[in-house]
Amino acid sequence: VWLTQLLERYALWVADRVVVRGTFHQELLARQGIAADVIQDGVDVEQFAPVDASDLRKQYGLERIMTVGLLGSSVWSGKLQMCYGWELVETIELLKDSRVKGIMIGGGSGIPHLEARCRELGIEDRIKFLDFIPYEQLPRYLSLIDVCLSTQTNDVVGQVRTTGKLPLYLAAGRYILASEVGEAARVLEPEMLVPYDGVKDEQYPRKLAERIRAILAHPEMLERAETNMDLARKHFDYSMLAERVSGVIAAALKARGAKG
Repeated sequence: VWLTQLLERYALWVADRVVVRGTFHQELLARQGIAADVIQDGVDVEQFAPVDASDLRKQYGLERIMTVGLLGSSVWSGKLQMCYGWELVETIELLKDSRVKGIMIGGGSGIPHLEARCRELGIEDRIKFLDFIPYEQLPRYLSLIDVCLSTQTNDVVGQVRTTGKLPLYLAAGRYILASEVGEAARVLEPEMLVPYDGVKDEQYPRKLAERIRAILAHPEMLERAETNMDLARKHFDYSMLAERVSGVIAAALKARGAKG
């Protein structure tokens, strides 16, 4: 850890420009007197536009079912006794009396733990674990999910970044329930933000379940997700981010030239 700290300090000292993934990180460095440019994770909005996934719904037995899911690698933390996707399992257990099923796209050391927890809770048939999906097929599989979860821990680690999944969910026109942390808290509508406390919020699944029950009672809420595609274009489209990167490089080269 101390070697990493030394490397970070050295990098910040020698860099012509500093680029970070989230606005809070920019603010954090500014308080240390370090100027930084924000370049969030992005998405090809055309590639990830919504597509018809009715064939997948039929294949996985998800017709007339509301689906809640997420995308990403799940790595088990023995220290925290948690991994990416833990909130999905606990939320689906709370909703086992409803027509709701979970979808987990991705692999990793956490998956066996999540599957074991499903068996313990008796909800093995309520969550589909789809493993890794080739990138070019992701738009189709994301369209299989009605409500996408985007969860960041409410600590510095979660606050400083823009998770790469958020732009994908937005471009795919998915309804999102995100922890009120980091970049998601800046771009999403309040109804899609869920308060999250600390590193592992034991009450978070209950909060998610309450929001999902509200959607079940008023399914027309899902139609509001169409505006998320506009947010993807405004904040995360690669063509827009590329212009920002070009500006950062040009400014760095100009500063270099001025130094001689």
